[in-house]
Amino acid sequence: MAAGTTALPPGLLSSPQLQGQQRVALLKALEQLTADAFQSSLATEPTAIAAVAALGGGSAAEQQLLKAALHQQLTGIPDYSPAFYAVLEACAHRQQLQRDAVVGALSSLPQHGFDQLDRTLIVHAALVSGAYVAFHRKWLRAVQGNSLAAELAAADAAGQLPRELYNHYTIIVKANEVAAICDELDDWIAVLTEVGTEHVDDVMAAYFQRRPGRLSQEGLAGLRASMAGIYYVPFVTGVSMHFRFAGQSIPNRSEVRREHGVKIYFDMASAEARAAAAKELALQVVADPSRAEAINAEDSIVYLVAPHEIGHAIYSLDNLREVIKPVTKTLLEEPRAELTTLHTLRLMLEGSHLAQEQVECLLCCFMLEDLRRFQAWHSGATRPYTVSAMACWARAEAVGYVTLNDQGKVAAFLERSSRLFERILDAEDAMHGGAVEAILAEMEACSSSSGVQHLVRLLHKPAAPPPQQQEGAEEQQQQQQRLQQAAT
Repeated sequence: MAAGTTALPPGLLSSPQLQGQQRVALLKALEQLTADAFQSSLATEPTAIAAVAALGGGSAAEQQLLKAALHQQLTGIPDYSPAFYAVLEACAHRQQLQRDAVVGALSSLPQHGFDQLDRTLIVHAALVSGAYVAFHRKWLRAVQGNSLAAELAAADAAGQLPRELYNHYTIIVKANEVAAICDELDDWIAVLTEVGTEHVDDVMAAYFQRRPGRLSQEGLAGLRASMAGIYYVPFVTGVSMHFRFAGQSIPNRSEVRREHGVKIYFDMASAEARAAAAKELALQVVADPSRAEAINAEDSIVYLVAPHEIGHAIYSLDNLREVIKPVTKTLLEEPRAELTTLHTLRLMLEGSHLAQEQVECLLCCFMLEDLRRFQAWHSGATRPYTVSAMACWARAEAVGYVTLNDQGKVAAFLERSSRLFERILDAEDAMHGGAVEAILAEMEACSSSSGVQHLVRLLHKPAAPPPQQQEGAEEQQQQQQRLQQAAT
């Protein structure tokens, strides 16, 4: 779907809701108007009709589509299935509505409030984002959900893929689609506000200064060159349509991070959607519903997501790529970053940067936000986060934190998490690949713990089969009933 191919609802750009709105407030108003337009078109817009049908039809399917298209939450839709791709098409249409509205508003409304530079960046970002859709569709079908992808994944898990296949310059060429992107490419985004992560940075820097060794010093250099900001993202494309981050750090390459640090963006809209989803799940799990009030999007970004993303800049497992399997790096890097967050919470508590009550609330938020990993138990895309969540909940169960939330249990849980975190750091310092592989095996083994299995049973709802499979099953059941009646 190329940019500029949707028809905006008549009168959208002259809506009273846009009167007097400028800059980010204008973009947010456009986002709400196009979301309302998409929701109103579920029964008439072709991609929405197809997606609802692929999900089984009815109001439940419509609600599932709205969660996917408006909040990038595809839980319960099997990865890379026909329903997944049908939903992705509808998501692309919803995002194109937003892109066209933004381009139209910044091209026709005289009081939009952006200067020429910002306007040019945003408009061209919309064009690039739209052009990327066709490439992402072809790329995704090429690398996931097919027999070759399954064969490569199995070989990877067995450690049988040649290392030459793993490099930063692997390119899948879709010439026509890439050409369209290159024609529109331009950088963009406007920083809204700096995130107050100074205490987090200071605590982390003081800790890593005390650790001997090359990796610690290189990580410190990267930390000092890092920056973080909250951004408003008016439209998304590609993988962000089905896996939207609350925070993300760039670049990925260790040598570039060491030299230039990491640049971290935080997406408040995504964090708020994640918090709302986490509260729904928490109310299904916790005995005391008031615990769900610990989930706070802003606190999560500053105290939980920020140290996680900064943690990627320090002691990245990319340092061990020659002594561990690629799949180990993939599966353990996110758990290691999550442990960075827990370790930092412990340091901030011990250094009196945070009060006991604040840490208790933040830790409760951390645990409850992890519940979505059990809801998406079989998702391959989120598997590294699932490994982290099940190991985290298993540790919490072992120390009694999930049943008794007093000071001793909080301290015991954070202390155990710090021990695991430092085991990984020590293994990295020693370049001991075997130790890292063993730690990952321990974390994956937590899938059988009673607490983890309880959460999976409670939260994971296997996706319903496609309608044609349901019809076939019903027909088979009816045939069996007829045979039984004939036999009697």
